[in-house]
Parts: sequence; structure tokens; C-alpha cells
Amino acid sequence: MARAKKATAFRKKATSLEAKAGDKLRDRDMGTHRKLAQALTARREGHRMVQLKTALSYLADGLEADALDYPLSALSKVAQVEYAVSVAARYGLDEAAIAQRDMNGRSLWDVQGIAAECRQPESSIGMLYGELGLSAPTEMVALIHRLHDIIEGSGCIAWEAEELLRLRAEVRLKKIPGFIPTPPALVDELLHYLNLQVGDRLLEPAAGDGVILERVREFFPDMPLHCCEINLDLNRILQLAGFEPECRDYFDWEPSEGQRPNKIAANPPFEGLEDADFVYRMWEHLAPGGRLATITSNSWSFSSRKKANEFREWMGQVPQIIVDKENSRDAFKPSGCNILTRLLVLQKPQ
Repeated sequence: MARAKKATAFRKKATSLEAKAGDKLRDRDMGTHRKLAQALTARREGHRMVQLKTALSYLADGLEADALDYPLSALSKVAQVEYAVSVAARYGLDEAAIAQRDMNGRSLWDVQGIAAECRQPESSIGMLYGELGLSAPTEMVALIHRLHDIIEGSGCIAWEAEELLRLRAEVRLKKIPGFIPTPPALVDELLHYLNLQVGDRLLEPAAGDGVILERVREFFPDMPLHCCEINLDLNRILQLAGFEPECRDYFDWEPSEGQRPNKIAANPPFEGLEDADFVYRMWEHLAPGGRLATITSNSWSFSSRKKANEFREWMGQVPQIIVDKENSRDAFKPSGCNILTRLLVLQKPQ
């Protein structure tokens, strides 16, 4: 009867945590430093709830099946599980894991630290050790280790995805020169006109935070994707997202033998008509019969500057222009910008 009562209490708490964790982990506006801090705080609270829910569900399952081993079976109250899980969540982690999980400033625990605390009756671990009636500090270490394995082994939190979410929000607030995230609607329009097919080889020359590449990968998981990104923060994001970016200036890059892309997608920097330089270079790299889809500034279409005049003349010599149109003024509003841009889609002859 006592076992069934514990299982019911654990299950009830786990169920209540599910909805609460979902609210903490919902999508939030991270468009200012304050909103980002609030969103990350909420996500940390959500992570703690998810970890506790996972442990409580495991314990309830074990109790109901009469298969819960010692010392896990010594846990009898939700509060005991909650504190033990808070320790287990920080058990055996290294500095890299701490940074990834955004847990700076929190206590870390290892075998020696837990054992030492068990000998301090006034400490939180010491009080739990006494309350559970464990016979030796090694049993407390074993308990924490098991809970750590339960929450880590469940994969209840995708830590790399969490770090990716955080880093993307942070770089958008840094105002990196030349980097304006491509809004989802423009990404889809770019790819629509690019007309990707199985067997294509895609290049993105200034890959930013990888939103174009990720959209491509959704539909073509096996497509060869090549990208350059010179900014270290953005390069790290691309790596976390599973890409293999070259951390170099695109203008120093050359395709390997037989590796020229037949499709290129881009949202390059606009400052000083640098986008025109990118278009020249991309056209040079594009394989015969290939297609280039890029966002550019609108200024080259009307500016009297020499560089704009030269680019208009060059555009007049492109054999096949599939699309040359001005995007809506609010196209980049989701990225926090109000800029006039164009969409160019150019087809290279065989």
C-alpha cells in the first residue's frame, strides 16, 4: 500500500509538471536583451521541471512494477526527489557542458563533493542523507549517479538545440556588420525559384545563422551543402546546426575540382553595394546550366554611383534573368529591419 501511495504521488506531480514545463519552454520574443534574459530564465525553469518530471515518472513506473532498486527506493517524498534531481542535474559535468547548458554560477557536484556533504548534517545533502536513512556516503553518491543517468539517458532535453536557440538569439542582438537574418517567407521564396532537385550541389557564400541551409536540409537531407561564414559566432552556430562551414572570407574561397555548385542561395551583406561583389563572384563560381537566387539591396537599381551603374550594365548582359523584383518594404520586418531589397534569380547558360 505504501508503495502504491508513493507511486500515485510521484505520478500526480509528474503530470502537473508537464503542462507547466510546456509553458516555460514555449516560443518567446527574444528581440531585446531584456526579453532574451527573461526567455532564458523561463527555459532554465522549464528544464528543471522536465528533469524532475522525467525522474518522477521513472520512479512511479518502477514502484508500480515493484522493480525499483535501492537506493532509488529510499526516496519517499516529492520534495526529496526534487532536491536530489537538482544535484543530479549538475553531477559529473565539465566546463563545456556547463557553458552549453547556460548553468554558470550553479554548484557542481562530483563523488568527493557529495560524500563530503553527507558528513555535514546541517548541509542540504547531509539532511537528505539522514532523512533517507542511507548507511554510507557511497549510497548517496550511487543515488545521485542513478538519477543523473535517468535524466541524461532519457534525452529529455536536447542541449545542443537549446544552445543553438540561445546563440541565435544572442547574435541577432549583437548587430554583426553585414548580418541580417533571412525571414522565413524570403527563405521559402528563394528556394522556390531555385527549383532544387535531387543531385544538386548547393553553395551559400555568407551563411549567417544557417536558416537557408536548414530549410534546404528539411527537403533534401542528402544534398551536398557547402557554405562559408567568416564571423566566428555565426560559424559556431552553423557547426552546432550540423553543417561544416569554412571560416573564411568567401572571396578567398575556390571550389575544389569537380565541386562547382549548380545552385547558389544567398542573402549577402549589403553595405557599400558589397552585394554586387557577391553576385559577380557567385556567378563566376556557378556551374554551367546552374541557377543563382539571391537577395540584394534595392539601391543598385537606382543609385547614380559608379558601382551601381556598373552592376546595372552587368545585369543587362546576363543571358537569362528569371526574376528581378523589389521585395515588399516590410519583408525584413521579422528580422527587425525596415530596408528595401530585391530578389534576383539568374540562370547560367550551359
